[in-house]
Amino acid sequence: MRISRVEISEETEAKILEKHGVRRVEVEQILFSYFVSSRISKNRYLAIGNYKRHITVFFELLGSKAIVATAYKSSKKQLKYFKKNG
Repeated sequence: MRISRVEISEETEAKILEKHGVRRVEVEQILFSYFVSSRISKNRYLAIGNYKRHITVFFELLGSKAIVATAYKSSKKQLKYFKKNG
């Protein structure tokens, strides 16, 4: 999977910062670098990556553009998945 562009609406950016304490730069760094992913549905994916801390990102992939739905600190179960598959 190759991502060339990350799109985060202002509303989503504000929500993930206020609710989860995740900054836009963290999401972008994860999606532009190494991450473990899993397909949830046709175009919907979950990505787990590490940029100063482990973050889980849910996004829709349209071509090479990732449209972010949410992002938050990875759970213990997600970290286990990342370490096993990463």
